[in-house]
Order: sequence, then structure tokens, then C-alpha cells
Amino acid sequence: MMKGLIAAAAVSVLAAACTKSMTEYEAAGEIGVFPVTGKMTKIVGGGMETTYDCLESFGVFAYYKQTGEPQEWQDFTAGGNVDTYLDGVEFVYRETGGNWGGGTSNSAYRYDRDINAEDYVKGMPNVREDAPDVPPTPYWWPKTGHLAFAGYSPYKLSKYGSDNWYRPSDDTKINASYSIDEANGYANPGLTISDFTQGEYEWSYNDHWAHNETVDLMWFDVDENMTQSEQSTAMPVIFHHACSWLDFVINTDAAASGEFSIYRVTLGNICRKGTFTSADETWTDLGVQEDIVMFYNAGKKDNSESAGGDHLFCQLDEKGTKLGNLLIIPQDVAKEGVPSVLTIEYKQHTSDSDTWPDYEYDIISGTGPNDPDREELPKGRETLTIDLSEYTAAWETGRHYTYTITFTLDKILIDPSVDNDWQTGSGSGITI
Repeated sequence: MMKGLIAAAAVSVLAAACTKSMTEYEAAGEIGVFPVTGKMTKIVGGGMETTYDCLESFGVFAYYKQTGEPQEWQDFTAGGNVDTYLDGVEFVYRETGGNWGGGTSNSAYRYDRDINAEDYVKGMPNVREDAPDVPPTPYWWPKTGHLAFAGYSPYKLSKYGSDNWYRPSDDTKINASYSIDEANGYANPGLTISDFTQGEYEWSYNDHWAHNETVDLMWFDVDENMTQSEQSTAMPVIFHHACSWLDFVINTDAAASGEFSIYRVTLGNICRKGTFTSADETWTDLGVQEDIVMFYNAGKKDNSESAGGDHLFCQLDEKGTKLGNLLIIPQDVAKEGVPSVLTIEYKQHTSDSDTWPDYEYDIISGTGPNDPDREELPKGRETLTIDLSEYTAAWETGRHYTYTITFTLDKILIDPSVDNDWQTGSGSGITI
């Protein structure tokens, strides 16, 4: 299976508290990793493309042997005597030096939007504020010998708080272990992420984007790079994507611009929990199926969040509404007769643009008009249910799936695309 990649280059290593007592190490020459790629991505929640985000942290495993030169894993492990040097320690970004080293991430971030900015698309924030906080814990190179490295990202998940900030949480630390497969002659080393539950994705009623805690779970293995010492040049490290990335774009054409509004979009029958092993790149023990609310807005004219009322936010135009940066566990889409589906609740408006936003409403939850938990959607809305198994049998590891749904005056078009390398793909339109 093809691996999705994100380059994280230059491990100049920091080693230690987990070091075997027999191993000498320097008080200088800290181990550091420098993820190198293209321009910085804007998101922590969601898929990474070409750049490792500076607010992320990752776990590092390292294995030591008394050798005199860099080696491939097979040669490094010949004859045994391989010791654990770092056992899943956390690496964080160091602004001084511009690399990643040992430490603890308490970094927070939050989102906002600028509806007048050129890059603003409904459904996605386009402004991010960061609050870096990364107390260091140095790890040092051994005085002699070489190290082989493995790693995984993120080290722990972030949670959305009532103060609108996302922060790493100690109770969501990734349950990761590493086996160098000593019993089998070190032939099949690999990472295991046990009982991984993908972060929450929640579009709260009448919000303007989802609270996205889903993460780009990634890894690299010890047998992918030459071993390193303090004297080595910085080595390239490649993270592989372990999850699938889903995006949904809902739009219209010029003739139908403003003639449709969407009110609720639900992605149904999704597994969010499983165990990943990198040696064979498989997911097992998938959890129960759940529904994810991708979009949920009443579209009322008197809601003043955006000029003219929230009905303008729900209204479709050619630029579209983007719902996504959703990372999920790779899984069969058909699920033995219970397929994953996308359900869109929408209305096609009359030609009287002055009156159509003033609909009567169904009460979805809550009671009286002053109930803070009251949720409403327009009466007479229509429902489109898309069986996603008609377009792909499975969402696979390291692939990015984009579904473009276009409402026109006489039909609805579904244009699915698949990207094997986290870039823009292409697909053929399918008419419903």
C-alpha cells in the first residue's frame, strides 16, 4: 500500500534519561529533529500537507549499539546487542535553532475568520492565533556508537475548551509502543498505536465551522534511515500518514447561485477507534459506528453573526462551502451492508428573494423560544442521501478523498477525487 508522506528532516539527536546506565553520553550535542518541507500549513486539527506544524509534538524511540559507522538497520542489528536508548519521549519545537528537541508541549491555538479576506471560504476558519509553550527536556547523543530512530505524531491530542482555545491534554496521550522484533532477528520492526480514538469533530448548532480535534496520525520506522551519531549530518526523516483525510465541498453554478441553502450535513456510519500497526500498515479492532455532524445552521434571517442574517451563510454560491479537514481511521465504506453515507438537508428557494428566508421552523431539540438548547431547522426542507460506497470501496491509509457536490437547477453532481500523496486529485463527475 502506498504511504502518504510528510518530510520531517534532520534528526541531530538529543539523548538520555531513558539511556542504559552503561552508555556514556555527552553533556553537549543535543538530539534535535528539524521537519523540513514547503510552506506552513494553517491547521493542527486536520491533515498536514508539506510542512510539520510548529505547535505539534511527536514521540521518539531510539536504539543504541556500539558501532563505528552509519549502517542500514539490517547491518546495525546483525549479532544483536541493541539497547533501548529513548522510549517514546516527547519532542517539541524550539524556536531558537528552528528544530525539534526533547520537551513538553503546552502550546495552545485558536481560530477566527475574516469574511472579507480573499482566502475565506464558508465552513472553514482562515485566521489562527498561536500561544507556544514548550518547556525543554534535553536528550543527548551517546559519546560513542550510533542510534536508530523511530517516531510517531502527535504525542497527544488537543481538546477544545470553553475559552475557545485548543490545548494538549494529558488524558489524550497516544498509547504507542515499539517493537524491534528481536525474536525474529530484528527483521520486522514496527510501531503499535493501541486503542486510538480519533479526535472529536463537532459542528455546534449555528456555528460557522467545526471544532476539529481530528489529527494526522503519522509515523516513521527504524529501518528507513541510516543510523546516526553526533558526528553525522542531519538525516532526512519521512513521516507516513496512517489515517484517511476527507473533504466535502458543496457549491453551485452561476445559474443557480443563491437559489439553494444547506442547513444540516451529516456523515453517517463512521468508525473512530482502532489499533494501528506500522509493520504491515493495518488497522484492526475498529470501534462502533457513529455519525458526525459536518454542518448545522438554522439559516435565520434575524441572526446577526453575518451581515443580513445567517441565511446568507447557509446560501450556496459558486465559491462553495467547504466541510472537512476531517481525519478518520481507514475503513471499508460499505461496512457489510451498512455503508457510510452523507446526508444533506437543504431547500431550493422561490424567486421571491425578499421573503424566502422567513420560513416556518421545525423544533429539533429544546422547548420554548427562550430555551438556550432550542434548535430549529426550516420546514419543508429536502434530504439528499449519498451512499459513499458507490464511489470508493474503502478509505485507505495515506489517501486524501475530496467529494464535490454541485447543486444546479436541474440536477446534483457528485465529483469524487482521490489523492495518494495528500495533494489535489481529480475525478469524473457522477450525476444523481
